[in-house]
Amino acid sequence: MITCKIAIDYILKKEEDLLTPKQRRGLWFHLVLCKFCKRFHTQNEIMNKAIKTQDCSEKVLPETDKERIIKSMIENK
Repeated sequence: MITCKIAIDYILKKEEDLLTPKQRRGLWFHLVLCKFCKRFHTQNEIMNKAIKTQDCSEKVLPETDKERIIKSMIENK
């Protein structure tokens, strides 16, 4: 059986389809037995879905925000 540390690593690699079939089986078996890693796995999937559905149409910071940030940086020096 794999450890929780390895299971977390596998959960994160699973997002990118980087697991071998043997690693997937080990992760599945671990998640059946470990409620903490299963909770992490579920929360991780929810976060990934939320990130993927987020509207990223505005990728540029508005000029007014840029000016405000620069002004506050200058004032805080």
